[in-house]
Amino acid sequence: MNQNDFDKINQRIQQTINDASDNLQRIIDNPRWSSIYGGIPNPIKRDGTRNVVRPDGSTVRTGSQTPPARPKPRLFENLSGKKTGGIISLVSGIIAAVIGLVRALGALFTMLANGPTFLYVTGFAWAVILLAGGLFLTLNGANILSRIKRFREYVSLLGKNSFIEIDKLADATGESQRFLRKDLKDMIRRKYFLQGHLDDEEENLIVSDETYQDYQNMKEQQRLRMEEAEKLDESGLDQEGRAIISQGEYYLKKIKEANDNLPGEVISAKLYELENVINRILVEVKRQPASAGDLRKLMNYYLPTTWKLLEAYQEVEKQPVKTQQMVKTQQEIEETLDTINDAFKRLLDQLFMKQAWDISTDISVLNSMLVQEGLKDGDFALKR
Repeated sequence: MNQNDFDKINQRIQQTINDASDNLQRIIDNPRWSSIYGGIPNPIKRDGTRNVVRPDGSTVRTGSQTPPARPKPRLFENLSGKKTGGIISLVSGIIAAVIGLVRALGALFTMLANGPTFLYVTGFAWAVILLAGGLFLTLNGANILSRIKRFREYVSLLGKNSFIEIDKLADATGESQRFLRKDLKDMIRRKYFLQGHLDDEEENLIVSDETYQDYQNMKEQQRLRMEEAEKLDESGLDQEGRAIISQGEYYLKKIKEANDNLPGEVISAKLYELENVINRILVEVKRQPASAGDLRKLMNYYLPTTWKLLEAYQEVEKQPVKTQQMVKTQQEIEETLDTINDAFKRLLDQLFMKQAWDISTDISVLNSMLVQEGLKDGDFALKR
C-alpha cells in the first residue's frame, strides 16, 4: 500500500468522526430525545463552550463562558442514616426485651420451684439487665423515629419559606407552643436544622442564616428607633432639647426675680426687654424642636454670664453708700445689657429665618401651581 492510500484512509477516518459528532449533537439537541433521555451528557461544556474539530484535526472552543451557578446552602439534615439507626435500635430493643423478659420469668419460676441458688439468682439478674437494656433501646429507637417524623412535618409546613410562626406550627400539629419550642431547640442542637434559629421572643422558627441576619438587622433598627422615641417628649424635643429649655426657663425665672428686686427704671426696662426676648426664643424652640441645638452656646455661656452681671449689679445696689466706681460699674452693666438684648434679638431672627425659608418655599410652589392652572393675578375662573 503506497502513501496516497494511507492519506485516503486518514481522511475517511477523520470524516467519519466529524459526521458522528454532528449526528450525536443533533440527537441531543432534539427536544424529543432530551425529554426521554434527559441524563445523556451533552458535549457542550457547562460553562457554555463547545469543542469543535476542524477538518485538519485541530480543536477550537466556541461559545461564551458563563460562571457556574452558586449552589444553595443546605438547610436541613438528611436523616436517612438516623432513621435507619432508629429502626435498628427499636427492633433490637424489642428482641432484647422479649428475650430478657422470657429468661427473667423462667429464672423466677425456677427459683420459686427449687429455691434461690446462686446460679438461678445470677441468671435472673442478667435477664433483668437484658430486659432493661432492651426497653432502653426500644424507647430510644421510638424517640428517634418520632422525632424524625415531627421534623419532616415541620419541614413540610415550612414549604419554601425560611421561617414560620410557632403559633402556626401549634395550630397545624396540635402540639402546645411550649412543647414546640422545646422540641425545636432540641432539633437545632442536634443539627436537624443546619441553620436553625429561634428569634429572641421565641415566636418564630428561622431556618436560614441569611433570614436570621435580616431579622437581627431589623431588631437593631427597631431598637435604635425606640431609643430615639424615648429621647423625644410630646413636643418632639430630645433629651438635649429638654435640658436647654429647662435651663432657659431657670435663668428666665432668675432674671424676673432680679427685676422685681431692682428699683431702677432704666435697669428694669432693659430686663423687661431681655425677659421678653428669652421667652420668645423658648417659645420658638418649642415650635421648632430641631433648632434646640442652636441654643447650646446661649445656655452654656451667654445666659450664665448675663446672670453673673445681674448678681454683681444687685450686690452694688444693696450697698448703703455707692462710690463713683460702683456707679460706673452699674452703668457698664446696663450698657452691656443693651448689647446682650441686641444679640438675643438676632438669635431670634435666625430662628424665624428657618421658618421664613419654609414659608417662602410654600409660597413659591403655590404661585407656580396658580400660574399652571391659570389662576394667577385674580383670574379664578375655571379653565374650559
